[in-house]
Amino acid sequence: LSSGFLLAETRDGGHSSNKQNPSRINYTSSTLSTPVYINVQVNNKQHEAIIDTGSAVTIINHKLLKKIYYKNFIYKSKLHKSANCSSINIIGEIELEIKIQGHKTYILADVATNLITDLLLGNDWIYPNNVIIDSPQQHIFLMNENRKIIVSTPFVKPKQLRLPVLLTEEITLPPKSEKCINIKILSSMNKTSEALFEPTRHLHSKAIFLINALIKVEGNRSRIMIINANDRQKTLSKNTTLGHISYRSEANNYLILPEVSQDNNKRLMSTKIFS
Repeated sequence: LSSGFLLAETRDGGHSSNKQNPSRINYTSSTLSTPVYINVQVNNKQHEAIIDTGSAVTIINHKLLKKIYYKNFIYKSKLHKSANCSSINIIGEIELEIKIQGHKTYILADVATNLITDLLLGNDWIYPNNVIIDSPQQHIFLMNENRKIIVSTPFVKPKQLRLPVLLTEEITLPPKSEKCINIKILSSMNKTSEALFEPTRHLHSKAIFLINALIKVEGNRSRIMIINANDRQKTLSKNTTLGHISYRSEANNYLILPEVSQDNNKRLMSTKIFS
């Protein structure tokens, strides 16, 4: 079983957690243990992008949008709900040309104000372009309707630092539940940073799952979602190792997750995990 990024989608505006329209919420789970980075040209500007099979939609940072040529910006205010107890603020939509090794593709992308990674390619780009993600070969392949390879490009590995992540206090998880928990990073990060959290696998055997997440770290502290898939409650002790974070020194690489709600107990009703 593999957990990935989770993002609820609405394309018609409004908050993606609107309970009056549950059919419009689309939760998906990645089969990848880590996100995939590739080099692309977005509107003829060379840039790095994350391919995220756990995101329903493609999102571009509004700061990157200011650096590239574009037209026909559509103003539209809405929120995408992430699995990390936060929302991504969307201010509009824009059509982008995504070029892979010279091959042109097109996507109507959401424009976000609090997306620190510059460009995230979601399932609305992955599926129409028949994208195959080949982890053993460290490549992605774009296929035509006859399943022939049109183009391929290798994964790229950003230079990152890796730091261990621990549980700040003992917690008890109710059966079949998910919860946002406090975590601490074993390093001195003097200022706010954005980082990629990757969970350890030793909790999987206990049916306790953590989600790959792009998080905001402030004062060596952050929050992350944890899932207890058991029929009984589970307790984790203080300083349990949960995983590690990877981050760059630049402050323009990751999805920022704003301050979360204090109402952090949720039942395992909206999240789907695929084995």
